[in-house]
Amino acid sequence: PIYSVGMGCERDCPLEYLSELLDQCLTQAGLNIEQIHSISSIDIKADEKNLIALAKKFNKPFVTWNKSDLCTVESQLSIRSDYIFNTVGVYGVAESAALYSAKNETGQTAELVLKKHKNSKATCAIARSYSAAS
Repeated sequence: PIYSVGMGCERDCPLEYLSELLDQCLTQAGLNIEQIHSISSIDIKADEKNLIALAKKFNKPFVTWNKSDLCTVESQLSIRSDYIFNTVGVYGVAESAALYSAKNETGQTAELVLKKHKNSKATCAIARSYSAAS
């Protein structure tokens, strides 16, 4: 399986909040960082310095996707936030980014391994997909 982490956060979210949330989510999913392929978010977070720093800390690619990409996995979200939709144009950043990244990596449908978790400043979700050879 290919595992992808999706994250969303407030602008200029401190690295500690992102790191702690990622650690909690990996533990809850029974995964370790070595099993994660990438960390992803929405394209308006492409310059979010601490999301970039988090990915760099673990030597993982940080990829971002636009609204039209993320909308393609909308039917798979565990929860749809009208607030997030009104703010950034998708119903959820963390789950959408995780699902789309995992799907993009294998070309196969992805599934949520861990639904959105959040702390006071960030959200995190984990998705997986299997390559066609599996």
